[in-house]
Amino acid sequence: MLKQEWKSLFHNKILLLVVIVIALIPAIYAGLFLASMWDPYGNVDKLPVAIVNEDEPAEYGDTTLTVGDQLVDNLKENDSLAFNFVDADVAKEGLKNGTYYMVITIPKNFSANAATVMDDQPEKMILNYETNPGTNYIASKMSETAMKSMENSVREKVTTVYAKVMFDSIREAGDGMA
Repeated sequence: MLKQEWKSLFHNKILLLVVIVIALIPAIYAGLFLASMWDPYGNVDKLPVAIVNEDEPAEYGDTTLTVGDQLVDNLKENDSLAFNFVDADVAKEGLKNGTYYMVITIPKNFSANAATVMDDQPEKMILNYETNPGTNYIASKMSETAMKSMENSVREKVTTVYAKVMFDSIREAGDGMA
């Protein structure tokens, strides 16, 4: 009986075409899905990210810290993502309508928190970021990875400033002893 069914299938061209198309649908779907996910990091440099700098300068000893401005300057030279430097309203609207996949906000107290590095209880320097996973889940995950990298970069810069201030203080103390 099964042999008879296969023979009738091969003799009826329309039915054979329907079976072939039905068999190919999962392969077409899998191919399209894999093509869309093939190289997610290949075009990361085109991923639009909004940067909002609300940081205010802070005094630290004899120097004025503008860590937010320094971070913005570094990001302008960085081509790992497509950074757009905008105000808060434009960034919020862009995240909502899908223009930006992530918004990074440098808060007002960013430099002030950096100035507490020598205090007994230093404040954390926190960059605020918001993603819209509804626009593109993979893009939001890549943006979060980039954000962690950026936070590490800021920490390194603050550590460098801290070390410089410490060595300057030691040098001044040494000069005073002499």
